[in-house]
Amino acid sequence: MTDAAENRAFREQSPPARADLLHGVRLREPDATDAASVLGLVSACAPLDVNSLYCYLILCTHFRETCILAERDGEVLGFVSGYREPSRPDVLFCWQVAVAAKMRKSGLASAMLKSILSGPASRGVRSVEATVTGSNHASMRLFRRLAGDLDAPCHVEVLFSERHFAPWKHDAELLVRIGPFDEQREHVRPERAAVREARGSGDRWATSRSDRSSPPPNRM
Repeated sequence: MTDAAENRAFREQSPPARADLLHGVRLREPDATDAASVLGLVSACAPLDVNSLYCYLILCTHFRETCILAERDGEVLGFVSGYREPSRPDVLFCWQVAVAAKMRKSGLASAMLKSILSGPASRGVRSVEATVTGSNHASMRLFRRLAGDLDAPCHVEVLFSERHFAPWKHDAELLVRIGPFDEQREHVRPERAAVREARGSGDRWATSRSDRSSPPPNRM
C-alpha cells in the first residue's frame, strides 16, 4: 500500500466507531468538492484571513494528506490546513484552523490537529509551527494546549510585523513553535480526543497539562 493510500485508509478507518467518539462528527481528508464549503466556513471564522477559492482547491488536493475536514450529516464543521515545510520536513506548519460557531469550545480543533499528527503523512514530524495574531486568543490557547498534550516546549516570537504587510493594514503574525516532541505521540491519538457538544457559555476548554511557554506578547 502506498503512503497516500495508507493515509486515506487511516483517516477513514471504521467511520461509525470514530463518529461515535466525536458525537457524530467524522474526520476525513478533504477533496476538491469541499473547497467551496471550506471557503464558506473560513469566511465565518473571523479573525481568520479569507483566501481565494483557488487556494482552498489547492489545499484540498495538493496538500490533502496534511489537511483534515470535520463534517456531520454533510455539513462542514471544521477544517485544518497544513503542510510539511520543504526545507525542514520534520516541521508541520499549521496554516489555518477553522471551527463552526456551534462546535467551538467542543474540543474539535484539538481532535483535528491530533488526527493530522497521528496519520502516516506526519511520520517524522517533531515540531508544529503556526502563526497567530495577538488578538486571536482562541488559537493561542489551542496551540498552548497542544504543547501541553505533547509534553513539548512552546515558544512564541514575532515572525511578520505590521511593516511586512504594508501598504495593507494587518496585525503582526506571531510564530508559535511547539517541539521538539516524541515522534510516536501515542498519547495524542485522535481516538482519545473526545469531542463534546458545545452547550453555551458554561462550557470551557479542558485545561492543558503543562504550559512551559511564556505569556504571549500583547497585540503589536
